[in-house]
Amino acid sequence: LRRFRRVTRNRVASSAGPQETLAMWTASRLGRTLSGAPDAYQVPEVFNGLKVVDRRFVDACHQADKQVHVWTVNGAEAMRRLLDIGVDGIVTDRPDLLNEVLHG
Repeated sequence: LRRFRRVTRNRVASSAGPQETLAMWTASRLGRTLSGAPDAYQVPEVFNGLKVVDRRFVDACHQADKQVHVWTVNGAEAMRRLLDIGVDGIVTDRPDLLNEVLHG
């Protein structure tokens, strides 16, 4: 990712890799945020049993002017919960359900 960003001179949007995501997650636990290259954090809500996306993580990303996109969310309850904490995007196999949650 670093090489890609250097070659494109950061003119192409990019998402955080695993190390950048872990660094932001850790910073969010310490009440901090990080600035830097990724434009967004595109992550699962839970990874290997670790809850990645919660209000602290979303707030830390937003303080750094980064978006949070969560994948793959297929339940209405999870969609509502994530929208309530301020995620910027939801990737789903159920766009019909997401539409109902958003506009229902």
